[in-house]
Amino acid sequence: MKLNKILVVAGVSAMVGLSSCNELDKEVFTNAVTSEQKEQALEMNPELAQASINAISTGAYQMFAVLGESHDDFGLPAVMMMLDSNGQDFVSPNSGYNWFSPSVALTVGSNRSDETYLIWFTCYNAIKSCNSALASIPADAEEPILQFYRGQALCFRAFYYWILAQVYQHNYSGHESAPCVPIITEENEEEAATQGAARATVQEVFDFMTSTLNEAIDLIAGSGITAQEVMSTKPKRFFNLDAAYGMLARVCLTMHDYEGALEAAQNCLSHTGCQPYSLAEVSQPTFISLDDSSWLFGLPVAPSDEAVLSWIVNFPSMMGSFCYGYAQNGAWRWCNANLFNAIPDSDVRKGWWLNSEYESANLNDAYMSYLDSFGYTDDRDNGGIAVQKYTQVKFAPYGGELNTTTNACDIPYFRIEEVYYILFEAQAMTGDVTGAVSALNNFVKTYRNPSYNFVGASSQAVQDEIWMQRRMEFWGEGFVAWFDLKRLGKPIDRRGAGYPSPFIYYVEPGSDVFVLPIPQQETQTNKLLTNADNNPEWNRPTVVKD
Repeated sequence: MKLNKILVVAGVSAMVGLSSCNELDKEVFTNAVTSEQKEQALEMNPELAQASINAISTGAYQMFAVLGESHDDFGLPAVMMMLDSNGQDFVSPNSGYNWFSPSVALTVGSNRSDETYLIWFTCYNAIKSCNSALASIPADAEEPILQFYRGQALCFRAFYYWILAQVYQHNYSGHESAPCVPIITEENEEEAATQGAARATVQEVFDFMTSTLNEAIDLIAGSGITAQEVMSTKPKRFFNLDAAYGMLARVCLTMHDYEGALEAAQNCLSHTGCQPYSLAEVSQPTFISLDDSSWLFGLPVAPSDEAVLSWIVNFPSMMGSFCYGYAQNGAWRWCNANLFNAIPDSDVRKGWWLNSEYESANLNDAYMSYLDSFGYTDDRDNGGIAVQKYTQVKFAPYGGELNTTTNACDIPYFRIEEVYYILFEAQAMTGDVTGAVSALNNFVKTYRNPSYNFVGASSQAVQDEIWMQRRMEFWGEGFVAWFDLKRLGKPIDRRGAGYPSPFIYYVEPGSDVFVLPIPQQETQTNKLLTNADNNPEWNRPTVVKD
């Protein structure tokens, strides 16, 4: 395996899978039960529906569900780290403690790579759970609570297809007829299991996502129910109406459907109570609580979760600079030096990473003393446990406790700031450049940089500036950096970024490197998807001069 040294795992119990929607469905309903009977049972006991939707949410953080006892297998948060590692801004070492080094090294172009297996089966396992919930809740359900939960399953399913579609094919625009991924629903799931399922086109997959989200929006809006009414603890594990509109805005932006993105983003903002993080809130390590006003939806994590009890097989262990785990044993995460140096000193985000003097204005004495204990180095190839330049200090430890082993930080999937940036980009790309520039200036001045003053005379200039803002804002949050490179036709350019020498690449837009091959197991078992139908495998890119 990748790891040369393994930290001692304390307190890990035997793997116990969370109840999935599928298991709940089988447990409560047999095939002999009609849809009408299922609906009546759910109306009498809506907690069954809630449990199945909650299982979709919390099931995203299962350990060892795909790859066996591999420490890069902790569900969707691990997928997020893989996607960021593929790109150019999320720098990490060539170290035995870096479980994501194959993604950084871009040695994942095989149909047997851990990356393609984890992404494919994590997403399709979740889709299976969504389909099971949808099979149990009729599309014409009249009870508002059932409409709400059906809307949840539809949103989650669209979310996972949005990930799959961008991993297993090039960008939507210009590739509408290219083969993408199979569309599996509650209606064709049984047939697909026995007869196989062919790859749908990119156009078909995105049309499916938009129709699914529009149905979900109608259901959630029609129900009149909010997540806060049905879930008292961390309710934003579910989609409120604002998050559903936000997800539609994401999909439309990916399609370059700027009019659709603009409308969906406006609808999101008109229905939301979320507020961007303030300057004060992000002037210190944070981004760990689903209860923060900025978050539209995300992954709730509890101290009792198995990934947390493992101490180290979790997102904070791999990412965090202030908690116990792999990062502090030499697998620190750093910012691209070029990106860091492009951030104005007046921007609060400059303090989300250490500077070249190993300092951050966002850290108090306790945080700095903690980092001091590891020492510092600028040797990217042989740094050991010492802290590197541009190391991230964005994410706080759980409870603010330095060196904590309770890595129970929530995981952000989607923040309201992203919707604003979608809105500004779509506004510019649909012709209102002046309005977009004004809105962008007001937003950044208010929330990130009081001295900000962008002057852009074209839609392309605004789009490029927003790409830079998104690179800064959503660093390390999994669903922006890699997908933006593909969406905007950008290269992977690691020159001068501070990567270890074996990981310095320049990859042209449109390269096969931007598309993963479908896992071998899928092509061996899916009767309508042979290896001849697969994406091409690819070799590690050629190392270039820094």
